[in-house]
Amino acid sequence: MSGGGQPEFGFFAPIVQPIARRPWEEGAGSAGFARLARSADALGYHHITVGDHSIVPADTIGRFGSARFYDPISTLGYVAAITERIRLLTYVMVLPLRAPTVLAKALATVDELSGGRLIAGVGRGSDLAEVRAGFPAGTSMEDVTDEYLEAMLALWSPGPVSFDGTTFAFDAAYSEPRPVQRPRPPVIIGGKGRRALVRAARVADGWMPSYVSPDELRTGLDGILDDPAFAVREHPHPFRAGVMLSPLGGRAPLWESPPPMDAPGSRSDDEVVAGIERWRASGATTFMVDLPAESERELDEALEWFAGVARREYGGLDGGS
Repeated sequence: MSGGGQPEFGFFAPIVQPIARRPWEEGAGSAGFARLARSADALGYHHITVGDHSIVPADTIGRFGSARFYDPISTLGYVAAITERIRLLTYVMVLPLRAPTVLAKALATVDELSGGRLIAGVGRGSDLAEVRAGFPAGTSMEDVTDEYLEAMLALWSPGPVSFDGTTFAFDAAYSEPRPVQRPRPPVIIGGKGRRALVRAARVADGWMPSYVSPDELRTGLDGILDDPAFAVREHPHPFRAGVMLSPLGGRAPLWESPPPMDAPGSRSDDEVVAGIERWRASGATTFMVDLPAESERELDEALEWFAGVARREYGGLDGGS
């Protein structure tokens, strides 16, 4: 994969996920989020992201700065109702937190109500204390993740469906509504461990790791594409390779306070495009555009600025779809 063709640029949403949350976000609430979602939709951004954490252990809260994560399914249902075309990306849904029968139904409902705009980003989750909360000691979260993903994909196929797993099973059951997208919505795998790469190669339509370099992205993609299972299975969607893009800075490593963000125009468009092209040379096709800002007004300006750059250089933000 070379990252050829037109790239996709999505909006890494503030307010509903506290990744280096800025003070203004606390008071923005649903009205501020709704306005920004509509703006990203009108500007042509390919997708909007919503993260997922059910609990944040007290000894790790410094990683995020806040435990205020909106529920992704409820939030994406809300976004579907107030927008027209922007796609709805869970980045990423923590699979072991929900029974696959419940999750398959909920995500299919979002896809149905949105007219087929769901992108299901899923993974094991990064906080083992969180994902182990509902499972007995000794349970492999990697095995649970694989099993839940397999069960969810089965439930999106025409019923009746049976599943006989180690931790979850059902017999001759239907799950409706089925997703509008057939045979199913795109499924994207998060994480960068060996099992995540195997998952992406064998069942998924893309890979979106966090905190990787271009070289790490290329190495991981090579591992996925070289897996014999990748070549022989059906591919209902083009394979995506996604990364976070912070074209104006402002994003700090975990546990560190965020630095100031550059203002739109303080970096040349050519410099921004050169950064995008470095990622594309390593195989990136999809970007979650992260624009941390000191105010809602500044974020508005940054959203419009980046949309202009993408239109001039790539003809738009939605990959030509």
